[in-house]
Amino acid sequence: MKTYVVIGVGKFGSVLVNELIKSNSNLICIDKNKNSFKNLTHIPENCVIADASNIEILKQSGVTQADTAIISLGDNNQSAILSLMALKELGVKEIIVKAEDTTYGQIYSKLGANKVIYPNRDIALNLANDLLAHPNYTIFNITTSMKILKLHIDSKLAEKKISDFNQNVSVIAHKNENKWTQHPNELNTLKIRDTLIIIGTKEEIDKFIKKYEI
Repeated sequence: MKTYVVIGVGKFGSVLVNELIKSNSNLICIDKNKNSFKNLTHIPENCVIADASNIEILKQSGVTQADTAIISLGDNNQSAILSLMALKELGVKEIIVKAEDTTYGQIYSKLGANKVIYPNRDIALNLANDLLAHPNYTIFNITTSMKILKLHIDSKLAEKKISDFNQNVSVIAHKNENKWTQHPNELNTLKIRDTLIIIGTKEEIDKFIKKYEI
């Protein structure tokens, strides 16, 4: 069983943690703001309220046993750099850093990040490509194993309930009549021109698309 460390459980990090929990992976979550943990649907056993650049705290948290660490600290580039350096010093095998722009992304790479992801840029590029290929849905890659599906409801899917979809994937947002609702009621009935935001593993998203022939 793999062990993941997620540093920063804000909007991006919390979604990542909520999905990794479903795989029964070992999780270590670190954020110096205790209110950030309120974003989690389920709280992992190993949650640490601390500065992730503190090497001693990282050691005590079990980070040295991690297979992969993900740093998601928004535009707090200084903290991201210090956390990256601390993880490198502790010998974490794989370190992924979320970057807001390519300038800092290049810095993270030079400091030893195995992978740098650019959500805003990647979403824009994927959107342009997927809109042309799939008019009813758009897929965004979070990691190599996790995806977000933006699905526009057509006549084939209308009148289904959100609970019909909440099986091996998670519906995290629902747009109806131009109003977005986060973590929508599973009993809501879908209408034509509604939009869903669905998150899941690559395999489950692919199965979902095939199952509903979208």
